Amino acid sequence: MPDVGIIHLNPGIFAFTYLLTTPVTRKLGVLPLPFGDGKNAPVLERDIARCAAVLLDDPNQYFGTSWRPTGPELLSGSDVAGILSNVFGRRVKYQNISFRMFSKAARAMGFSDFDSYNLRHYAEEIRSGAFAIGAPTNHVETLTGSPPENFAVTAERYAADATRLAPNVRDRSLLGSVGFLIKMLATPAPNFRSELSFEGPAHLAAPLLGHQNAQWQAAAADGRLLLQPGPDEPRT
Repeated sequence: MPDVGIIHLNPGIFAFTYLLTTPVTRKLGVLPLPFGDGKNAPVLERDIARCAAVLLDDPNQYFGTSWRPTGPELLSGSDVAGILSNVFGRRVKYQNISFRMFSKAARAMGFSDFDSYNLRHYAEEIRSGAFAIGAPTNHVETLTGSPPENFAVTAERYAADATRLAPNVRDRSLLGSVGFLIKMLATPAPNFRSELSFEGPAHLAAPLLGHQNAQWQAAAADGRLLLQPGPDEPRT
């Protein structure tokens, strides 16, 4: 539609995703996440909102542009664990877990299977290194005039009030944390084999994730967002 102006704001995984286990991590000293050794520059949702506000305030000057707001530095799971060690005042160890186990924990915490179904693609991209390509960007500061928030500051805010993470996340005692682990282990994992129940009637013929698409990787390394090619452009 040539008469419609388009702006793409395309953030990756939000910073709070790394902190959903805060109540248990604080008590038991373990950070269980399904991200392998992959790195990401997790961005605060407020920084994404600040970018969106700038784009919406005067969209005409930004039509045809794409933006990828990120946090200020690339972090692995072990890096995040080190930051949380300082925030919590105790040693925190990163534990890479399967996405199946992560989805069991999400279910036990009250998150929907639909949320987990979508997050599994992000987890695969982090494990495969896609989110590290071209990151971090300077897009938050370019748009808003101030840099993105440091992850340690974000972690301190959520540690002070875990209910900020999600309505069903709350601080736990040591006994409560152990009880949650037992509940998680007893919770059946979601069945993602039936994709129709999550995706509805719309399906891509041959979808590729970012780490499977050489064109996407080249665009990301150049700070661009690879969009659907036009009718006269080659398709892969």
